[in-house]
Amino acid sequence: MTFAPIHTDRLTVRTVEIGDVDSLHRRRNHPDTARYQDWEFPFPQEAARRLVAEVAATGAPADREWWMGTIVETATGVDVGDVAVRLDSDGRAATIGYSLHPDHWGRGLATEAVGGLVDRLIDDGVRRFVATIHPDNLASMRVVERLGFAYEGRTVASWFEGDGPDATTTDDLLFGLTETMRSEWLARPTGRPARVELIEIDDRNHRAVARLRTHYSQEHLVASVADSYGDALFPEIYNGVRIQPWLRAVAIADDPEPDPTGDGGDGELTLAGFVMLAVPTRPGDEPYLWRLLIDRRHQRRGIASAVLDRIEHDLRAEGHPAIWVHWEPGPGSPEPFYLARGYEPTGAMEGTEIEGRKSLLT
Repeated sequence: MTFAPIHTDRLTVRTVEIGDVDSLHRRRNHPDTARYQDWEFPFPQEAARRLVAEVAATGAPADREWWMGTIVETATGVDVGDVAVRLDSDGRAATIGYSLHPDHWGRGLATEAVGGLVDRLIDDGVRRFVATIHPDNLASMRVVERLGFAYEGRTVASWFEGDGPDATTTDDLLFGLTETMRSEWLARPTGRPARVELIEIDDRNHRAVARLRTHYSQEHLVASVADSYGDALFPEIYNGVRIQPWLRAVAIADDPEPDPTGDGGDGELTLAGFVMLAVPTRPGDEPYLWRLLIDRRHQRRGIASAVLDRIEHDLRAEGHPAIWVHWEPGPGSPEPFYLARGYEPTGAMEGTEIEGRKSLLT
């Protein structure tokens, strides 16, 4: 059986060929590519030759065997990486892997290639996918999260790093995707909603709001809604004054007007996020953006900007001169978002978080 190449907007994914030995060897020998992988490092040329010969002979994905495809940039013909898949359960389940040379990171190529592979395998009858990822490999998590994969759990001491008595163990994170999850992910709205509203949280909706989730790779950047509920119930004392929380659910609709019938039309609101402020309790204090969480299904739709537009407008109308926030720097950080909105670092830090302030006077 042969594998028909997959063609995406920018890429071609084809079966590994003998001519791929050198590029595979270079990729696996790069320390950044190998950092979170369990292959031998340095990776010998002979090992690359054997691997390519074995995989090329398989022809196409098969049950209980590993298959590898080479990712080629169609316009240039450059080999940028590889994808791997092992089928199980008579071809109904698949474990996937992927690696790109660091020269091609940051362009969305891994997501495009893996997405093309997932969709092809669904057409071929695969119903469930699993990706196992090193707990520190946030970039790899973001690849599968952009395709609709969800975090499912953690396996402890799953494999060894190093050899002999100096070997250490590391965990694996499991991310899963089903055929249904993939179709729902592709069908979700991606454009800017017509309406973004801040609604009160009460006995009718508090559990639904608590079920809102960021991507797992973002959980170190923003607390969960449940944790925020706890902070609001037992607010800390800051500068001698107990913090006063103000919290709202973020709701959206695709229709600019409310649904007059309440029958679930486009005007009906959908929960999409959560926001919480620490409001001033004494003269001279300034409001603080304590939490802002947008559910993973509704990110990249301009909702966070719409929320802050509303909050900043209302605070300005109430006469507040500024608003404060903290953010964690690093990959995936909301720092570019806040900087683009005019939040300026003050130079102060709260633990590892950067303190930012935006003037509302202009």
